[in-house]
Amino acid sequence: MCSAYIDARTTADPNCTFPNCKYSHDVKTYLENKEPDVDAECFVFKTLGHCPRGITCRFASGHLDENYRNLINTDIYTGVPQERNQLNKGVQIRLRKHEYDFTMADSACNLSFELMRQREEKEKIQNGIKEEDKSQNGIKDNDESQNGNKEEDKSQNGIKENDKSHNGIKEEDKSQNGIKEEDKSPNGIKNEDTSQTGLEEKKNEMPNNGNHMDVSDAKEISNEEIEPVENKSLELKPSEKADLSLETDLAQPVAKKPRLEEKSIGPVSDTDMIPLKPQEKKKLDWEDKLYLAPLTTVGNLPFRRLCKRLGADITCSEMALGLPLLQGHPPEWALVQRHQSEDFFGVQVCGCSPPQMSRVAQLLEEQVDCDFVDINMGCPIDLIYKKGMGSGLMIRKRPLEIISRTMAGLMSRPLTIKMRTGVFKDKNIAHLLFPKLEELGVSGLTIHGRSKEQRYTRLADWEYIKECRETVNIPVFGNGDILNYEDYYMKKENSGVSGIMLARGALIKPWLFTEIKERRHWDISGQERLDIVREFANYGLEHWGSDDRGLENTRKFLLEWLSFAYRYVPYGILKCPPQRINERLPVYRGRNELETLLSSPNAQDWLKITEMFLGKVKDGFEFVPRHKANSYS
Repeated sequence: MCSAYIDARTTADPNCTFPNCKYSHDVKTYLENKEPDVDAECFVFKTLGHCPRGITCRFASGHLDENYRNLINTDIYTGVPQERNQLNKGVQIRLRKHEYDFTMADSACNLSFELMRQREEKEKIQNGIKEEDKSQNGIKDNDESQNGNKEEDKSQNGIKENDKSHNGIKEEDKSQNGIKEEDKSPNGIKNEDTSQTGLEEKKNEMPNNGNHMDVSDAKEISNEEIEPVENKSLELKPSEKADLSLETDLAQPVAKKPRLEEKSIGPVSDTDMIPLKPQEKKKLDWEDKLYLAPLTTVGNLPFRRLCKRLGADITCSEMALGLPLLQGHPPEWALVQRHQSEDFFGVQVCGCSPPQMSRVAQLLEEQVDCDFVDINMGCPIDLIYKKGMGSGLMIRKRPLEIISRTMAGLMSRPLTIKMRTGVFKDKNIAHLLFPKLEELGVSGLTIHGRSKEQRYTRLADWEYIKECRETVNIPVFGNGDILNYEDYYMKKENSGVSGIMLARGALIKPWLFTEIKERRHWDISGQERLDIVREFANYGLEHWGSDDRGLENTRKFLLEWLSFAYRYVPYGILKCPPQRINERLPVYRGRNELETLLSSPNAQDWLKITEMFLGKVKDGFEFVPRHKANSYS
């Protein structure tokens, strides 16, 4: 059907601007061949006063007049979009043509690389001083000490190196005439090859030889860092002075040679301009907030909107990959959309490349409305992990440092990171990363009490969550195995975290947020649960559309949620309440047929539930849950 006739208003006749339009303009014929409406009342029209799907809506009979024009209820229709962060067409074209200006992101990324190199150079200097302290006390490698003794014996006995070298004529002449080598070492003659090899080795061992530093280095090596090396020459044996003289000759230019400084335009350097000062960051109150976890596939906008109504304080988008965002890919941009009811909203991104993630940070800063940005460092999916993203980023220290520093400096909104305890189940590393991330400018951290290998098996390690929390002074959220308000307050008090993130617990019972805030076990009835399912379906039709395509998308995501929700057991029939998230329960019958239907593990029963609100499924339709986490294992 032609788009000009889909949403034809009563105030004007439809006008198609394409003379050779290949779509149908016969509205009456289209309606005669259209599948029957699911219901006479359209939720979108009832709520917003206008249904943009017009005659294609599967509930169209409620908002079409006798001429098949789309009605508008002017009493409630405002024309203000309910959802934000739509991909602008102009931005999409610039991204696809690589015309978007990422100069600021690239400069910040290069600066972060330079700061990391500078830190590594400083560490090399400190490590070199420590090694020389050891050599002063006689702690040397056996090979070097043996070679030193051999050279002394050779010099004292007048053994010439030309016996071991067929082309050693020049070496013999130099040893007889005492050229250069005798000036450096009066107590012995060293062969030229050995001295040259030692010179090259010492150049490689020096922390900075002037070839690896750029003119943009912000810090100069001070004389105090080199001074201990020079003072040690007073305590060395005469036979070791020749070696030290070479090292001192290399060290002196590094200490005394003034470095060139890159001049910036204006009174402020780029180092001060790119990163934002802490007081310029947007301040958010994280304490005692109920945080709905970013959930791939099932953490969509309708589900977040449902949880928000039931008591969630913080919501976060599904995980969006950095590269598709930079390519202007519409399905990826759909993941960061925000409903107006989400007053504390974050966007979670995933990536492995520092230059790519720095550009993502600039793009989010300029084009996306959110309160904070979260980096996914806990996804256990192998497809993500093997590319160095998700939990794979935990063991890539250098990229993690650049990504964290650059993104935190580019954005005016806080940067948070969600991670697991580590990659391997017997090696926790999160407590080592927490302090470093805080130093890099990360404003908040979330830790799931399991490793990448564990996925969702075994219980979450809340003792380790407490250990990690004690290493930093920024807000920390814990995550894992919360399914009732008793566990919530016990884990929160024992671990000392700022709040707790709810994931599978919210999928199994979205009213968990209400239970926690009211501190009670809600023995919810089957009809109340069905009303919540109906609410999700209505939100889905508003978000994905009420036409055939939107209806099937709503059905698909509703089925994904029901694959978790069936695991809830009514509180009133539990023998030992409350329910625990990893407890395997026997097959049971509910207090009525509706409870039994909602608790069925059979996907065919889930389809029956969707047919109550979205109409009959098409023949041959089958559903298989995408997530392994919906099972007990």
